[in-house]
Amino acid sequence: MHVEPDQPADASGTDRPTVTAPSAGPRRPCRRREVWPRRHSQRTRARSARETAARVAIGALARQLLGQFGTHIVSHVISIGSASLPDPLAITYEDVRAIRPDAPLSLRRRRVELEMIAEIDRAREAGDTMGGSFEVIARGVPVGLGRTCSGIASSMDGWPRR
Repeated sequence: MHVEPDQPADASGTDRPTVTAPSAGPRRPCRRREVWPRRHSQRTRARSARETAARVAIGALARQLLGQFGTHIVSHVISIGSASLPDPLAITYEDVRAIRPDAPLSLRRRRVELEMIAEIDRAREAGDTMGGSFEVIARGVPVGLGRTCSGIASSMDGWPRR
């Protein structure tokens, strides 16, 4: 390796052109700007999938542990895309417990479940993602156990309590 402006004859890489300062000519569009969002979204999806898998595993362990103390937790899907339950507040704890364990979307109403599956399939075919919402109901939670996630739920005083 050398640092002089003129390359010695015995320097390695003599077939390479010397490095010069960039010219002040017109700028070329940067390819990195075109590629970055695609690469970034791939990394974000992978990171998000790993984080989701970890949260699901920890949640399953927490559910088993809390079950030992008489706490029962159930959840169900309320909406996916534009498909949603007509009246999500009408669903009770007992309704959610009665959902079949092999139900694809943890939903009691088969017609709405088929609409949600169609929404997911349309998004998959378009190469898009799909948002949705779900409800978690816990019974038998000891007083004072846990706290709200980032204080979000405590700031929502209008949420119905069951």
